[in-house]
Amino acid sequence: MIPSPESGLFLRKQPINMTELLLQQGNTDDIIYKNVNNVFYRRVLPNDTVNVRWFGASGDGNTNDNQAVQNACNIRKNIYFPEGIYRVNIEVKHKAKIFGAGSSTTFIKPYDYNEPAMILNDQKAPYWQYATIIEELTFEGGNQTDWKGYGISMAKAHESEYSSQDEFNGNITFRNVDFKFFNKGLQGLFGNIGMDFYSVGIHHNKYGMYFLDNKFGTSLDIMHAGNKYFYSGEISGNEVGIYIHNETEGFGGVTFSNVIFEHNDINTYINGNNAITPIVIESCWNEGSGTVKKTTPISIDTWSGSTKGQKNINPHTHIFEGKNLNCNVNNSFVSDYYINGENIIVKATNCYTESNIGVNAAESKVVGYNSNLILYRPSTIFGLPKNDNIILADSLDYSRTVHINNNSNSAVTRPAISTPRFNKVGNIKNKLKSVTLETSEILTGNLAPVTGMVVNDGVIFETCNQFNIPFPTLPSGGDPNYVTSYMRLENSLVNTHPNKGGYYVITFDMKVNSGDPTFFVWNENEYQVMQYTPTVKNKWQTIVGYASADPLDTHLSFFLDISALAPVDIHLSAYQVLRFDTSIEAKSFLESKVFAL
Repeated sequence: MIPSPESGLFLRKQPINMTELLLQQGNTDDIIYKNVNNVFYRRVLPNDTVNVRWFGASGDGNTNDNQAVQNACNIRKNIYFPEGIYRVNIEVKHKAKIFGAGSSTTFIKPYDYNEPAMILNDQKAPYWQYATIIEELTFEGGNQTDWKGYGISMAKAHESEYSSQDEFNGNITFRNVDFKFFNKGLQGLFGNIGMDFYSVGIHHNKYGMYFLDNKFGTSLDIMHAGNKYFYSGEISGNEVGIYIHNETEGFGGVTFSNVIFEHNDINTYINGNNAITPIVIESCWNEGSGTVKKTTPISIDTWSGSTKGQKNINPHTHIFEGKNLNCNVNNSFVSDYYINGENIIVKATNCYTESNIGVNAAESKVVGYNSNLILYRPSTIFGLPKNDNIILADSLDYSRTVHINNNSNSAVTRPAISTPRFNKVGNIKNKLKSVTLETSEILTGNLAPVTGMVVNDGVIFETCNQFNIPFPTLPSGGDPNYVTSYMRLENSLVNTHPNKGGYYVITFDMKVNSGDPTFFVWNENEYQVMQYTPTVKNKWQTIVGYASADPLDTHLSFFLDISALAPVDIHLSAYQVLRFDTSIEAKSFLESKVFAL
């Protein structure tokens, strides 16, 4: 046994063939093995780890440490980078733990900015047996205003270098690692599924992370771009925080959990195709990103097969493109989402939702065929989005306790959009009114009566009523003599129980084909129960209301009324009113999705 000032100890080994050893170990004499008077010693490797300083790496931020660190990698052990700045372009060809002294003290920078600082290129076997672990490091490119190079690349540095089975290079775990000032912080160009990111920082890059499905090789080489999981960490100051482009069917397994998104032009850009599992955004923060940060277009990559192009795109917080894609957003801040594709559904549940630029927010937008942003039980202070194809669902605030009165502000806050009702139940004692609108009903009011036309376009019932209501058009410049008209569903009047109070549930299905109607459940100015103005055209919506009545009211009555400032064409179905003694009963009925026959 002999001591070493850097590593501790060398242990005496039995006689070995040194020529063969040096060939195998990449000429590492006096680093791993020593020959002292023809007695051979092997360096002690704590936790099976080599230190890049043993191989001559300086870590001074200027020296080309590439060969020294590559020699350390060639030992095929775990790799430790002490405090310092290492300028390298290395390739790691084995599963290993690669770690530093801390993300604020150990930095890895490309020496040649045309190549990645590190390529992870372990072949298929052993497959999914254990992960390469990278932790306590910062990968750094140029500077905050001059992005340069690549941090880490999976398998190859460039798309044109693809060879068969490069798509299997994956299964990497990152902990306490930062990527900053790169053109691409991390890139997986060939699918490269299976990456976990724990408390990873992604700051001030053109693309923080850049993932493609495998668009190269033959049909036998396919691999989707999913199975990327982000836990905690911060993604900030990037043009595009996370870029994913996937044309391969079977995409899925992308999760952001407890991640902070701040001051990115685009937090995430996801172009997917036929996802098996939804993208998940869970308990994530968003601040100062998207339209709030930048209002002019930026240039991003596009892909069609293996052909790369460019397009200009307006910034938004989260952009979803492609087709047949689902995303579940839970307990997060939803603002400035942009959905542009076919059959893309983003469902946000229990999210704080704003659309007012004054509070670092912007309107979300949905374009494309059969795509929707569905807001389940959203909360807001300054206002929910009102664009087409944005659906508010089950957004009732049960904590509101203001009794039904003549306050229009209270009436506006009561209604919500629910998921459709499909269950029909008879003999419900709480029912006060049930109008299926399967047969023709009549609207009466300020205009001549309008008789509904029965059409086969219902939801819970096969047929519904179509009403073309000729409300007079208010001139664009206004008219001091204009009188607002109202038309009520004649069969909707409810006279409630005197001196009983209680909790009232009102629901009805409607679809706006043209025009901009407002629906009232009220007795004009005496009692205002709820008021709702739809923002979506040509889609059925179930409108629900929940309100409490003052037990001292001797006679509470209301009906369904419709008003507009120009002609409208609407479909109506399934109007019902029920009364319950307790709020728990009323809430349970609403959540049962039942229509009382």
